[in-house]
Parts: sequence; C-alpha cells; structure tokens
Amino acid sequence: MAGPTRTPVSPGAAESRADRLRRLAALPAGDSLHVLLRARVIEDWLPLANRLAARYAGRGEPLDDLRQVAAVALILSVDRFDPGLGVPFAGYATPAITGALKRHFRDSVCRIRIPRGSQELWARLTSAGERLAQREQRTLDLGELAAALGVDVERARTACREASVQWVGSLDQLMDDRRVPLREMLGAADPDIEGIATRDALRTCLAELTARERRIVILRFVAELPQHRIAADVGLSQMQVSRLLSRIMLRLRERLST
Repeated sequence: MAGPTRTPVSPGAAESRADRLRRLAALPAGDSLHVLLRARVIEDWLPLANRLAARYAGRGEPLDDLRQVAAVALILSVDRFDPGLGVPFAGYATPAITGALKRHFRDSVCRIRIPRGSQELWARLTSAGERLAQREQRTLDLGELAAALGVDVERARTACREASVQWVGSLDQLMDDRRVPLREMLGAADPDIEGIATRDALRTCLAELTARERRIVILRFVAELPQHRIAADVGLSQMQVSRLLSRIMLRLRERLST
C-alpha cells in the first residue's frame, strides 16, 4: 500500500515572512521545496540587506559591492536561523549583516595601518557587540562590552578611536542630512589670496604719489588709455607723460620690493 503523498505548499502571498521561515526550518535541506522556499525567504529579506548596505555608502566602496556583501551575509543568516530560539529574524540578521559589512571595510578597504593590538581588540569588541546584541536584543555600550571581555574601558576606547581612522574617506561621501558630497563642501584655494598683501602695499604706494601722478597711473593702467590721450587729459606732452610713468613705475617697484 502506497504511503500518503505530500502536497507541496507553494510560498503564497497570504503567508507571512515569519511563517515561511518556520516552514523552511522544518524542511530538509535536500528537499526540492526547500530550495524554492529558501529563495523566496531570501527575496523577502533582501530589502533589509540593501538598506543596511546603503548606510555604508560613500566610504570609498561601490554600493553594488556593499549590497553583494550584505546579500551573502543575509543568505548565511537564512541558512543558520533557528525559529525555535524565539528571536525575530530581523534581530538575528541585522547584527550579522552589519558585522559582515564592517569586516569588509576592515579586511578589504583598510588604507591606514593601526597597531596590531588595537586592531585585534577592535575586532573582538565588534564580534562581542554583535553576539551580545543578538542575545540581549539591544545595543550594548562600550563599557558593557569592555566588561564582558575583561579589558579596561579606556583601552577599548583607544582601540575604537584608532580603528575609526583606518579608512580614507571618499570625496563622494554624502554629508549629514543635506546629502551633499564632501567634495562640494571643501574649501578651495583662492587665486586672489596671494595678491592681498601686494594690493595693500600698492595702495600705500599710490597714496604717496601726487594727485597728477595718481591720475596718470589710473588713466594708463585702469582706463588703459594711450600716452597721447593721457597727455591731452593732464596737460602735458607725450614725452613728459612717458618719463613720468617710467619714474613712477621705478618708485613703485622699489617700494614694493622692500
């Protein structure tokens, strides 16, 4: 007599994500329905992985690469999750995905070398933070993590501070709530800055000239008039204007060079 046949239950829209996770955990890994249901569960939670990856965008790594790291961590979380523990999947997967992203930056994107002791302690703090956050269902502060590891809190704080400077920030990193790239907020060299002292000294030199000499300088170098027009304006010959300009420029050069 043939045994009872099992009717596969396809992942339906009416079924909740939690229900699908529980049903997935009850199926053997080699079951054909397990493969289909596993793909559906991963699809259910992929937006969570993408949101977590987006938090690390603009730090020198392409967003697509970060999404891939988060997706792999999500898949591992789906495969390892045990609904019998009574922990919501989001509470289980979020620390795992965040930890994978942090490790990606630590191991693959690190640009500045920090003392090995600080690097190892920071890794221990990160791992303990993820593990204890899952158990306690909350984020532990640095003092609690240091106590859990039996290390001095100041040493832990130093390790975190040193670890924070491992990466070179991207100029495309979006700043604060304004969502403006860092490169647009950086100051640039003012091409006129070096001329400030020269202009100030020149102003002093011009004040020492006579009224007619200043007028000749203004007509020549501001109005850009030819010498014969300047001569007609100030009532001198062109030769006199030429000699005056030569003397004025010599005095200005000597004054500015001191």
